[in-house]
Amino acid sequence: VLDDLLHLRGNERWGECGINLRSPDIGEMLDPQHGLYARILRDGDIRDVRVLGGIVKTIDALPGRSADLVVSALSDADVKVISLTITEKGYCHHPSTNRLDRNNIDLRADVLELRADPFAERVTLRTAPAYLLASLARRRARNDAIPTLMSCDNVPDNGSLLGSVVADIADEVDPSLAEWVRSNIIVPNTMVDRIVPATQPEDLRTFTEMTGLHDAGVVTGESFLDWVIEDRFANDRPPWEEVGVRIVDDVRPFEEMKFRVVNATQSLLSYLGFLAGHEFMAGVVAEQRFHDVAYRLFRKEVASTLRVPSSVDAAAYHQALMGRLANPALHHRTEQIATDGSVKIPQRFLAPLRERTARGESSPMLILGVAAWIRYVSGIDETGTAITVSDPLSDQLVAIAARAKGRVDDLVHGYLALRPVFALELAENLMFVDALRDTLRRLLDSGVRRTVDHLLGATTETAHEKDW
Repeated sequence: VLDDLLHLRGNERWGECGINLRSPDIGEMLDPQHGLYARILRDGDIRDVRVLGGIVKTIDALPGRSADLVVSALSDADVKVISLTITEKGYCHHPSTNRLDRNNIDLRADVLELRADPFAERVTLRTAPAYLLASLARRRARNDAIPTLMSCDNVPDNGSLLGSVVADIADEVDPSLAEWVRSNIIVPNTMVDRIVPATQPEDLRTFTEMTGLHDAGVVTGESFLDWVIEDRFANDRPPWEEVGVRIVDDVRPFEEMKFRVVNATQSLLSYLGFLAGHEFMAGVVAEQRFHDVAYRLFRKEVASTLRVPSSVDAAAYHQALMGRLANPALHHRTEQIATDGSVKIPQRFLAPLRERTARGESSPMLILGVAAWIRYVSGIDETGTAITVSDPLSDQLVAIAARAKGRVDDLVHGYLALRPVFALELAENLMFVDALRDTLRRLLDSGVRRTVDHLLGATTETAHEKDW
């Protein structure tokens, strides 16, 4: 989006400093290329290649490195917006409550460092909230203007969450700083929707074959993009609306559409598809039973929980999603989508489930999603092959499965006791628990495909029979 702006006259003063908190080292990757990298948008046989030039500086804050360079950049008076794309687990919070996880090991280490050195001039830090807090402390000491803090991650009320975790860690470091943070920072909510698969070695080879050039930082994605930002900013900002970004009063309806239509569908199909042996999402959607499951999820369950913006046709939105997921050129791996489920399923499955359960409505497809997640994180696929579970709670998830030894009741009881994931009101709802137990037992006994066929057969309507 910034590169689009830079192609419009009058926006030349804007640029990006890319800060990386985890491997790989983006400085090592992009500095020899002067910050330039290519993005390839894929739609069927079409490849749209552009070299992006908005990055003016890169900083790697990899573990063990001094925090001063990063905090200095974040607290620079010329910085007007600090945006974050750090994935759900980077917020160090409990997804069931959206509050700071004060038992997080990295966060606790950062709190001790900041108590000794609030401006992070001589210490190392590990977490994004700690870096932000140290930069705000420096700005406060200098009485400098505060930038807009802007989360672009898939978490509910992401701006509110970001403001909350920064203030909560400030409580642990300096209560007076926490009070100042709560009174002064501006953190809009946002929603960003674009499928961007992890870059693979073949992507680098494709770029070289197409251009004759080498690029270590190639990024691939789909042509579809939707970015919505709440109209709350601390000071100056790029004119994003000039390149199609929607600046709105309330992001929540758009956010719900993303979580409950796009992300819930992706997660459901990724768990089912991975367990059924599909490597890529396009292959999952091409199998009719899974295509039908996605439509049933939307039409029968999710649609009734949405507050659809007046500018959006919900059925057309879902139809477009199915086309996006079916794009074979994206090579969107089911395993990638399935990662970090403990911080994803609360907003994708559990939030609409709570609403429907409170109304006494059955939700077999949403419950199938939860059961498929449990089946996946138990660590063994249908062929008996071990699954490498990538999740902030992976040790606990695998330990629960080991103790349960395949016993359905123990699996359900163990996973529902994970309070960071499952709120008590849902974990103690007998209608939900009984349905989850039955679905998980069927998945374990009969496998994914027979379970899906059974659930689809519970009603006569199938998605491909409808005129969407």
